[in-house]
Amino acid sequence: MTRTRRVKIGRVIAMLLLVGMAGLAFVWYLKGEREASTHASEKHDVVLDEPHLPEPDTPAVHDASAVSNWDGNRSKLEHTPLPDADVPLAQQLETLEALAEQGNPEAACRLYVGLRRCRTVAQRLQRAEQMQTHLEQGGEARISQDMMVSSIANTLENAQALSSWCEGIKPDHLPDANALAAGTIDRMTSAQKVLLVMSRQNGSLMRLPRGFGPPGGFGASSDFIYPQFLSERAYGILQDGIRRADPLALEGMLMVHSPSWLPGLEEFPRLSLPDRDLFVRYALLMREVYGDDALGQVAGAVLSRSTESMSPAERDAAQRWAEREAQRWRATRIEDNASAQSATTSAWEEEPGCGDR
Repeated sequence: MTRTRRVKIGRVIAMLLLVGMAGLAFVWYLKGEREASTHASEKHDVVLDEPHLPEPDTPAVHDASAVSNWDGNRSKLEHTPLPDADVPLAQQLETLEALAEQGNPEAACRLYVGLRRCRTVAQRLQRAEQMQTHLEQGGEARISQDMMVSSIANTLENAQALSSWCEGIKPDHLPDANALAAGTIDRMTSAQKVLLVMSRQNGSLMRLPRGFGPPGGFGASSDFIYPQFLSERAYGILQDGIRRADPLALEGMLMVHSPSWLPGLEEFPRLSLPDRDLFVRYALLMREVYGDDALGQVAGAVLSRSTESMSPAERDAAQRWAEREAQRWRATRIEDNASAQSATTSAWEEEPGCGDR
């Protein structure tokens, strides 16, 4: 073979190698593009049926210790009676705290609600005394004096009903009710969890406003910080309450998803996920199961405006859903040993407590 021929063959081989390497690189490029395209398509294909919060990290330290303590002391503590809820909280405190520390969910629930009430009473009475002292020192304009007098009178009036029940409670020497509730929440019933979510900062229940005007009570305070363990769980707790046909959870969902302003909710640091379609469905469910009075004038007006903005097909679909859900709701209430009456018209009027199941 001549030298010239060998050179030509070498060049051909070199060109073939270069073409092969380029082809291989192109194949790898196409593979990467397809993977990226598939990943993007999968992301766009994810559809969420309802607004939801991300799953929280479980506060394992509190939960594990409380459950362990409760399980280890079950035989002894199950025979320890809970104190009468009507006696002053100071007389209940030692027993409730001991039971809550060992993981008793009802005791922790009662401490959480009761201490909120009594802390609020103590704080408001202290501020009323400060305003009274300020008034006696003078120097305020007439209009400011009138406002302070009115504020003092309202505080004393609202505190009167709870003052005897909270007598002897010292806010600076109380157990950490938030930590005790966080440690036992996984043992609580659905109804108890909903009760915590729907508790206002003064321990009373946040209810769906049935009329216009202030909700009463002490009002809001920047001293209050909504507990983190409830922030992580609140929406999921309300969802579970809906599955279990809890009328208080239904009120909560109406407030969460209202697409319009509802009076009286300003003091409550609540979830706010406006959703017209979900609000309409829950409002129609409330009306189907409990009647027009349960929905009330305010939410009823929001329902009317919301349905006016929907197409006939959307309204029909919402009504069909509400009718189907109402059947399941009544059956669930009766299966859970609720009375036939509470499964229909009166349950929304009841004031639930920590002992309810």
